[in-house]
Amino acid sequence: MSSVVPVVARPIAKLAGNLRLRNGHLAGRDDIRAVLQRELRPFDVVLLSAPYKGTSLFIPGHFSHAGIWFGDMDDWRGVEIAPRLRSALVDRKGFFHADRDGVRFSDIDEILDADHVTVVRLSTNVRLVDVADKINAMSVRSYDFNFDGTDNSELLCTELVLEFLGMDPVATTGILGRSFVTPDQLFQTLLMNGAYRITIADDIQSRPSARIPKNQRQLDIRTARNS
Repeated sequence: MSSVVPVVARPIAKLAGNLRLRNGHLAGRDDIRAVLQRELRPFDVVLLSAPYKGTSLFIPGHFSHAGIWFGDMDDWRGVEIAPRLRSALVDRKGFFHADRDGVRFSDIDEILDADHVTVVRLSTNVRLVDVADKINAMSVRSYDFNFDGTDNSELLCTELVLEFLGMDPVATTGILGRSFVTPDQLFQTLLMNGAYRITIADDIQSRPSARIPKNQRQLDIRTARNS
């Protein structure tokens, strides 16, 4: 089974990744872009909901993707960093995440290709110099088409975030003998860890969504509409 799963999952993931029913509600929203550019800080965890994408059909829950924001070169001034990270920051590609194309850096448009965005921030400081080598080592890994949460030689988007933060998930999902963490379970893990808090709410959006649980709305601290 270990060798069969990636053989089956890879083409399905590629096909699903090319399927989209419409554009995201946040696409082209300059007001939302301005809020994110103003509010995002290095090491913020970004969770996205994009139910119109084919990949969301295979991911249970509200969120469908997650990554970490690293900021830009101004945030890393004076820190010695590897060429790959430096190049990404210079190109303003501060969103570090893993998807079917591998572990990669993307710009803020990747975040805006969604219906909803939630940002969770560390309440404790992390020194940039302490994580530069970790980012470089993680950036060369491949996507985990085997969906094996026990093997971090390849990474799912949630595995990337958890490994970077040095956290263990509070829950996992099991399918076809595999155990992995969904983005919703990552969100739950962040909320249950006292070191984290929500700083930009999930309802940064152009219209209401019944998919956002009421108890999750109650956790929101600030939204684009009242920031």
